[in-house]
Amino acid sequence: MFEGPIDRIGLFLYRTKAMEMEVVKPVLLALFDRDQDQIDLNDINASLEVIESWLIRRMLVRATTKAYNKIMTEMIKVIQKAPKGQLNPVLKTFLSNQTSDSLYWPDDKEVRGELSNLMVYKKIGRGRLRMVLEAIEDYRCGWIGDKISMSGVRVRRGTYAIEHLMPQSWDKHWSLTNGYTEQNRNDRIHKFGNLTLLSSKLNSSVSNGPWDSEEGKRAGLLQRDVLFLNRSVTDEAGLVWDEQKIDARTEDLINDILAIWPVPPGHQSSIKTKKEVSKVRVTIQDLMSADLLHAGQVLYPYDSKSAEVTAVILQDGSIGIGDNISDSPSGAGKFIRNGAINGWTFWLLDPVTKKSLGDVRAQYLDQLIADGADIESDDEDDQEVNL
Repeated sequence: MFEGPIDRIGLFLYRTKAMEMEVVKPVLLALFDRDQDQIDLNDINASLEVIESWLIRRMLVRATTKAYNKIMTEMIKVIQKAPKGQLNPVLKTFLSNQTSDSLYWPDDKEVRGELSNLMVYKKIGRGRLRMVLEAIEDYRCGWIGDKISMSGVRVRRGTYAIEHLMPQSWDKHWSLTNGYTEQNRNDRIHKFGNLTLLSSKLNSSVSNGPWDSEEGKRAGLLQRDVLFLNRSVTDEAGLVWDEQKIDARTEDLINDILAIWPVPPGHQSSIKTKKEVSKVRVTIQDLMSADLLHAGQVLYPYDSKSAEVTAVILQDGSIGIGDNISDSPSGAGKFIRNGAINGWTFWLLDPVTKKSLGDVRAQYLDQLIADGADIESDDEDDQEVNL
């Protein structure tokens, strides 16, 4: 979908679209709505780097977006008054001087402190998270600032799957590391250091399987690995992937993020944000209310063993299978499999594309996050399906 060359303006548009930041478009137009002799493309590109850093750092620390319309209006005024060739320094000064909770530019210390222990897979929308991992891949390939990679090609945009290196369902094949508890491990599963990009999802047996067997997770990554992002995992990590490796890789990825989206030398955040995190339990009814699902929609089991069975979404959000009615996807899956199962990944909307109820739920949560909600899923069965 997003392949081939892209210039700095196109990249800015792609990344802001991934963040669902339509509010920034008037600023981009203002950069070009100047007298022809005032337009300096290098200065504009450098200015986009500054604006992008401000936006992405605030996204990563989950700062509020409530005042963005106001600051975009002010930013346009700053752009209109800036002399030729001075857009970049003027915007740096303008954003560095913001002091309110709703407008400040997070510094390195705050971003590192926030991301070191953040379960980003649950806290940051999938499209946004993929965009950040893509940027890290480009950076490791040599796209540093205005430098062009020797390959001359950026990573494919918006197409890779986000994969957990240590699986969410780790208990069967991944014994606990000495000195660590289940909570220690679960706290790391969704951290940056345990996430990567793959061109295609691993099948469930490999994804949830052991790390170091011949047909295990590491071997599956090696078979599908074309990314620099994975080299420290498949080459350097070797036959062990544990809590310490996740922590170390998290710090490495944070170093890349700080380098990709820098702040001016010596910049310090003027305040410390206070975040109120709420948990949300998503239901089929929620997805219907958001027009993501509808009554009468047919669901198909992921498991080929149950291929002859279909379910249907009922008017009240329950799921019918013949005469049986279940009030949740997992309840419907349990009816088919006669055992506990994650219904969000078990039930598919399309058996060809493998789009699952879980994918629709992720889309719904992404929209809530885009609207400024600081949330995490409270679904007890929020795990990968074991088939």
